[in-house]
Amino acid sequence: MAAKRKKRNPVTAEDFYRISEATDPQVHPDGNRIAYVHVTPQQEGKSYIRSIWIVDRRKGKPRRFTAGGKDGDYHPRWSPDGGQLAFISHRNGKPQIFLIPVDGGEARQFTSMPNGVSSPVWSLDGKWIAFVSRTRESERREEDRAERKRFIDERMTKRMEEDREYDEQQRIDPRIYTRTLFKLGTAFKDDRNSHIYIQKTGGGRPRRITDGPYDYFSPAWHPGGRYLVSSTKQHGDIDIEIRTDLVRLSLNKEAPVFLTDDPNANFGAQFSPDGKWIYFLSFQAEDLPRQRMLINRIPFEGGAVEPVTGELDYDPGEFQLNSDGSRIYFTISREGRDQIWRISAGGGKAESAVCGDYMSGPFHVSGRTLAYRLESPDIPGDIFCSDTEDLKPKRLTSINRRFLSGKALSAPKTVWLTRPDGLKIQGWIMLPCGYRKGKTFPWVIQVHGGPHIMWGYSWWHEFQSLCGKGYGVYFSNPRGSDGYGGDFKKAIRRNWGQEDSEDILAGADLVVKRGLADPERLYLTGGSFGGFMTAWIVTRDHRFRAAAAQRGVYNFISMYGVSDANTLIEWEFQTFPWKEPELLWKYSPLKYVENIRTPLMILHSEQDYRVGISQAEELYVALRRLGKEAELVRYPREGHELSRSGEPRHRVDRINRIIGWFDRHP
Repeated sequence: MAAKRKKRNPVTAEDFYRISEATDPQVHPDGNRIAYVHVTPQQEGKSYIRSIWIVDRRKGKPRRFTAGGKDGDYHPRWSPDGGQLAFISHRNGKPQIFLIPVDGGEARQFTSMPNGVSSPVWSLDGKWIAFVSRTRESERREEDRAERKRFIDERMTKRMEEDREYDEQQRIDPRIYTRTLFKLGTAFKDDRNSHIYIQKTGGGRPRRITDGPYDYFSPAWHPGGRYLVSSTKQHGDIDIEIRTDLVRLSLNKEAPVFLTDDPNANFGAQFSPDGKWIYFLSFQAEDLPRQRMLINRIPFEGGAVEPVTGELDYDPGEFQLNSDGSRIYFTISREGRDQIWRISAGGGKAESAVCGDYMSGPFHVSGRTLAYRLESPDIPGDIFCSDTEDLKPKRLTSINRRFLSGKALSAPKTVWLTRPDGLKIQGWIMLPCGYRKGKTFPWVIQVHGGPHIMWGYSWWHEFQSLCGKGYGVYFSNPRGSDGYGGDFKKAIRRNWGQEDSEDILAGADLVVKRGLADPERLYLTGGSFGGFMTAWIVTRDHRFRAAAAQRGVYNFISMYGVSDANTLIEWEFQTFPWKEPELLWKYSPLKYVENIRTPLMILHSEQDYRVGISQAEELYVALRRLGKEAELVRYPREGHELSRSGEPRHRVDRINRIIGWFDRHP
């Protein structure tokens, strides 16, 4: 008798609590053990459980290495000799560096910085760890006084902490700002700057090696151990100017040496193993609408900048030199896939190292081992590895195997649409659960944000949840998206909502023409740029039964002054509200609000400082005043990243509310 097939159930929004992911793989110097971060959402709570796990590439069998907890442990980094693992943890409050022996034992707290730390990096001899911590001028003066004291007892330390806490309370009541950018993410900025510290791994107090009212980022150790290289902004209005320079810092209190002198944003420095070259990312200032990124290099002693990936028409992201410095591995986005490529350290022709119908990265390479996170429509996020010679992928974790084995997933099918001007647009069709050939279904058109990002072969919990409720899903990369070359990316400059909206609507036409979608039951949603596009489309096209606009820009004039990314308008429209208000109003959906007939749900986060919630309020009030059907959903404590990193309960609620809104408009 044939074995009874196991019943597979549709994916639901609540399944989010059951889905874990693995990320940030780090290869041990022996090339076999790989540390990574295991992330699980809390169902009862407002955060995620993060812990460090280790898997052996030869034996498999992942094992938990740190306890984790709320917000937990993350950013694992092996010591050069492989004997210790450094990681960041919130277990005692603010993020601090902890060290744990690789062969077992308790983790010990390494740093105790009052404002926490980020970006830890080992020196190559393992004697030091450099890191970044935020301080204000008065705190740095206090550090300098403390450094001159030979001993600080427990009583003095407690008093200093109490003084600092009192001082902090007074400084933010009222808040006073003189900088252009005074809020970021979900919080108001303080008057601290990011500075670089070094601390001996054998014990001792941290020593700050930078100073002044500037931020320093991502330190990198010279192999000789006497210098670090960082990046910093010190020209013009540092909140507005993109210029970021590489700077060489000495441990012997020599004056900092600036290595770059150009208008680009130069950052993310890494040294060649022999210390002769510094490799870095460079965001090109002369082509902001295209947002071009290059990997460049410069001699350690200074000199001419040499491009490494200059001939590539795709933008590199994360990159790393291999152990002998002969090659650079880097990520690119290309036609719906995030791939890992490699190129000779001196430049030349790039080749793919990890490619397929999936999204790969972040990654780490050591010796002949390339470890990376891989995500696909049926993999929420697992760790894989390849030998750098044969590049054959090997799966090391399957952390959602049990969950996925009982779920009916919809596999995205790729389609290419040829537009009237000959341009090809890539899209994907996801059939609803219970699909039967010859029957039409309600269909949701999804629009991505950015606008210069790329959708593709990812794990789509939201889309799977829609399919599980009987909706088909179409998503695409209209012109303006990353992954299709520079001309495609900058095609919407000063022209949002024109050909790009037609690219999107062509997908709606397609699913109807193929007999998949009921033309009377089409729905539309998207976030950020997708929120703008949702509102924009329903002012012009009335085919949709209902729409849900999420965290969108609806009035470019008022958005400029309340955003932590007001330069977006400058880059995308090459103007200012006081110069061309008529242009920005022309591209604002609010101008055409009287044309909206589609029932519109507007979802927004109350602490979204990228696109302020006033954008949602303006559109909602106008719709209500006009007697239109509209609903406003506000999420407290959340910012612009709600759908990607918000509180688990809010992420589940958002999906259910969108589905519920569509259900109410059959």
